[in-house]
Amino acid sequence: MANLTPKQQRFYVYVIAIAGRVAYVGKGCGKRMETHLKSSHNLALRAMISAARRRGDAVRAKKIASHLPEHEALRIERTLICRNHTRLTNASLGSTPNHLKTAYQCEDTLSRIMPKDKFLATPCPLGFDQKKREGYYDKIVASLKDTLSLTRSHSHWFGPNGSMVIEVHQNG
Repeated sequence: MANLTPKQQRFYVYVIAIAGRVAYVGKGCGKRMETHLKSSHNLALRAMISAARRRGDAVRAKKIASHLPEHEALRIERTLICRNHTRLTNASLGSTPNHLKTAYQCEDTLSRIMPKDKFLATPCPLGFDQKKREGYYDKIVASLKDTLSLTRSHSHWFGPNGSMVIEVHQNG
């Protein structure tokens, strides 16, 4: 990485934990973390913090990475949000490129799909052919796996200086 000035490395990634459980992941510089802790624009987080304080639960904010250029802080924030979004109050998945959103959604869906034998053992809706049902299951799973494979093997996004970056990962 090229030498960056202190101003270019002023960003950090932080978490807000309520009663010992991480509730929010953010990126900031300056007093962003403290400001967000006192008066969040995120209504769900604000409500959780207020309720926790009324109960006497600990509400803490902590920097988990600092002295970062903005693009690196965004990357870390995005990764943490996308990997843990079901447990967080973040209003969005961050500035996540579409190919990563697709990959995370496919992984999440695949992890929730009922095993094939259990799916086929459940009662079949009236008028639905059991053989077609098995075929549909196979096609859905194969489609999710193909999409996931493509998103993992060819990742395209714009780099911090606006140039196109292509990163190729080896499957396996």
